[in-house]
Order: sequence, then structure tokens, then C-alpha cells
Amino acid sequence: QWRKHFIGRPQAPKELPRGKVRREWLKQEALKVCELRGWPVKTDDEAEAVGILDFVLALEAERKAEAA
Repeated sequence: QWRKHFIGRPQAPKELPRGKVRREWLKQEALKVCELRGWPVKTDDEAEAVGILDFVLALEAERKAEAA
């Protein structure tokens, strides 16, 4: 779910070979989003962690808005 929120799709394109190629594609997409948003990350793992954090914060904001 977090990937759909952060990079706009839940999975890598099906045309890509399964396994490492798809995983690397997803990581590169997370890096691209961080770069577009001006968020300095050093690794693809950091980019994915930031993506997860962004997703959780969006969920929390939505929950608070619904409670108001």
C-alpha cells in the first residue's frame, strides 16, 4: 500500500523480469520521488524508509481529519 501512495503504483511493471530487476526498479522509483520532493537520502533503502514514513504520516493525517 505504501508504494502505491509514494510512487504511484504498488508493483513494478510486469514487463520487467521478476526478482532483482523489479526490486531495483521499485527502489529507483522511491529515489526519484525523494529527489523530486527535495528530500536528501543517501541510499535506496533510505528512500523506501522515507516512503513508508510518508505513507504512515498521510494515514495519520487522514485519521485526524476524520475525527475532527
